[in-house]
Amino acid sequence: MHNGKLLRWQRHVLSGRNVDLAAIFGTLENAAALLYSEIRVAAKTEVDAILHVDDQVVVSLNSSEVYRFEGANSPVREHVVPATCQAGVNRLLLRIRNLHGGWTVTLRLDERDGTPLRFSQSF
Repeated sequence: MHNGKLLRWQRHVLSGRNVDLAAIFGTLENAAALLYSEIRVAAKTEVDAILHVDDQVVVSLNSSEVYRFEGANSPVREHVVPATCQAGVNRLLLRIRNLHGGWTVTLRLDERDGTPLRFSQSF
């Protein structure tokens, strides 16, 4: 619920790695959005999730919280989150909270050696 209005999941297809939440939902202060995706990998893989986020973020992979940042932030700051993708489907959930101003997130998944992670997206 937001201002008495029931909010529902919306499917959003990205044209790149950046998600401009203010462009999708409008400029909202002290608001949060959930971003969900299912990715499939062939084998268990140690990864680094490289995030640029404005403002706060909680990252969950397969129902386990793997990272939390609750301070004021700038999309220039890089967060490197080590995690493990299991063979098969992995459920990735980001909670992005905007305090004020810009509201964006960029995510890249790399193998630990810096090689981009090869995956297919099922949702």
